[in-house]
Amino acid sequence: MRQQLLHVGFSAAHGAAFGVSPSLIRMRCFPSSKCVRGFGGRGSSRTPKALRGDIPMHRVVQTVGRQLWPPGHPKLKLLVVCSVTCMVIAKATRVAVPFWFKTIVDTLAPSSAAAAGAVVGAVPLGVFGLVAAYGITRLTTSLTDELKGAVFAPVGAHAATQVLMGLFEKIHGLDLQFHLSRQTGVMAKDIDRGSRAFWSLTYVLLFMAIPTAFEITLVCGILSAQAGTKFVAVAATAVVAYVGWTHWVTTWRVKIRHSYNAADSALGGLLVDSLLNFETIKYFGREAYELERVGCKAREMNYLTARLDQSLALLNFGQQTIFTVAATVSLYFATCGVLAGAMTVGDLVLIDALLLQLYQPLSWLGMLYREIQSSTQNMQA
Repeated sequence: MRQQLLHVGFSAAHGAAFGVSPSLIRMRCFPSSKCVRGFGGRGSSRTPKALRGDIPMHRVVQTVGRQLWPPGHPKLKLLVVCSVTCMVIAKATRVAVPFWFKTIVDTLAPSSAAAAGAVVGAVPLGVFGLVAAYGITRLTTSLTDELKGAVFAPVGAHAATQVLMGLFEKIHGLDLQFHLSRQTGVMAKDIDRGSRAFWSLTYVLLFMAIPTAFEITLVCGILSAQAGTKFVAVAATAVVAYVGWTHWVTTWRVKIRHSYNAADSALGGLLVDSLLNFETIKYFGREAYELERVGCKAREMNYLTARLDQSLALLNFGQQTIFTVAATVSLYFATCGVLAGAMTVGDLVLIDALLLQLYQPLSWLGMLYREIQSSTQNMQA
């Protein structure tokens, strides 16, 4: 015990000579049983108290909203309007593509192939004109979808910069005690993760949440008008089952994500702080101990990474199962309608394509929920 106290005194004096805080030297130079008690033990590094705390979801959404419509920047607001316009056009043309496909199939069906033509509204179109219209519509969808992201890029860059500057200003405004007991590596990791999470959350809310709700509503309305209520009932059941499964599994994954963020920040903090205090560690010959601590945290983080990947595989399999069952039931109903003469082959193709149009935004909905949860946790970190 006396020898340890003498070492504490020498390490503190040596650290003062190098401009290193005594608390950091004591943490670096002496073994602690807390570090090796197992994953998630009492010794896990955590975010400094000054920056720790859960952020209510409404505050996150309000912050994102302010950055999406920045006051005093009319050019950025115009870019937001143009980007949203491109998004609406992309969604509308994407839903229009299956109708061109249906018309082409009905035109080439044996009962009408002899005519070799079709009429869309008051405009007569040959079968090759329909094929050209199909291709132009798909190309327009792709063009407006890409323009959406390109036009919005300056707005997102401005928002990320403002958030980073605000966070940097807040850190400099904290009291001296926080900076004396800082964990540089942990704090740098959390700042980086939070900035990237804000950008992800901004894009998700503007270009995934609202558009997905719009597209699901539009496709369900078209299904009801073109095919009947039973197809809408199947689609609605699939949506409810999909949302329920995604919510249940993602809520379970939240706990794993929290532990992963803590381990990731702790590992980054150990690496950076160890390198910053290279002279002190070398002076006392604690390289092996530092290696042991880093290895402990690396194994913990890799274990949690495997848990996240495995739970994601389970989530994706359940979602695909729901999609497959709903698509099979809908295709069965459509096949019965074609055999009964109540529907054409083009109607069957249209229903299948519309269901794919419905399930595609649903898959985005699952990623949307995961991104919101993950980004919110990263911002809280």
